[in-house]
Amino acid sequence: MRRSEEFTQKRLIIAEGYDDAVFVTQLIRTAARNLPAFDIWANEELGSVGGNTGFKQAIMAADARRNFIAVEEVVILADNDMNPDKSFLSICSQIKNAN
Repeated sequence: MRRSEEFTQKRLIIAEGYDDAVFVTQLIRTAARNLPAFDIWANEELGSVGGNTGFKQAIMAADARRNFIAVEEVVILADNDMNPDKSFLSICSQIKNAN
């Protein structure tokens, strides 16, 4: 099933990979949690590479998609790959460089 090429929610989660996107989709969409709606995309779905090195390209690709202007909140979802400080700094750098 092909998804819409535009964002439909005001909240966006960009996940490190497909498995992460599936996990957080199930977590958020569990009715008992009563959480707000999010568009949830993996890096690869936004035209980037998987893993925590693909966020810069994913952010730039998201910015170019239809209706991104309506997105108010973006969550970056990544694991720490054995070195939380290094992973966090790498992702922060990618966010800054995506501007």
